[in-house]
Amino acid sequence: MPYLAGGVEIQAQRLGGNGNLSEQFAALNQRLNDGQVFGSRGFQLKQGDLVIGNELRASSIDVSLDNGSLLVNGKVDASGERVGSIHLAAGHALTLGDGAVLDAHGRRLRVDSYGKIIDSPNRAIVDLTAREGLLTLGNGVRIDLRHGTEVAQGNASGMNDGRPRGTLQLSAPRLGGVSGGDVAIDASGALDVQGARSIAVVATWQYNDAPLVNVPAASGKPYQVINQAWLEGVHDDNTAFITNALDNTDLLQHKLAGLNNSRYRDVSICAQAWRW
Repeated sequence: MPYLAGGVEIQAQRLGGNGNLSEQFAALNQRLNDGQVFGSRGFQLKQGDLVIGNELRASSIDVSLDNGSLLVNGKVDASGERVGSIHLAAGHALTLGDGAVLDAHGRRLRVDSYGKIIDSPNRAIVDLTAREGLLTLGNGVRIDLRHGTEVAQGNASGMNDGRPRGTLQLSAPRLGGVSGGDVAIDASGALDVQGARSIAVVATWQYNDAPLVNVPAASGKPYQVINQAWLEGVHDDNTAFITNALDNTDLLQHKLAGLNNSRYRDVSICAQAWRW
């Protein structure tokens, strides 16, 4: 397997130059493409909304907007000889427009000295997070998590056994309260997810109600105490949320219709507590 090409990590309030954030982002990535920086690209942008077209390409891609919405209208390309990873996160809404493509497939196969497939380096990853807004997967969205696509399939050593190994995680806020049983997600259209071993929907909630303790602190603000009693309350919230979510036919049969069907059997609804 060849070495990864160069990588870049950028944290910025703005990208500078003329135009809006989307135009600046496209221009910067075109320069990175011209310089063949295809190993990794990480962007943490502090403000503004972003539209991504076809300009983003690297084996490992990480784009997060601290205070904005993200729209993908083209192809985000993390494909190559090895499988790739794509992490997209928005402080507000995250949308994959109709026909958008997230491609993390790998052409070659990673095997051990006995010719047996190694799971981890053949696992493509796509992780999408909307922190405070709607997570939307538009109609016709394609997510490619396949591996060893140019390797012949079969049971012999060094061949592709055809088993899916990729992972897709979709994280979005809970709706209707901490245990309301609903999620801010729209995956109702026709979706094409290839090579996924697991598809997980993670319903998130931000906790800030841990009890205060009056002890001196350098910041001048009182500490919050995370104790067993408080954690048990969080556990009870999550249990109630899962129960209500599984009874929510609008969530399972409409909002998640593009994933909750006969094509995708490995779909789970998980509960996660965010604590900042």
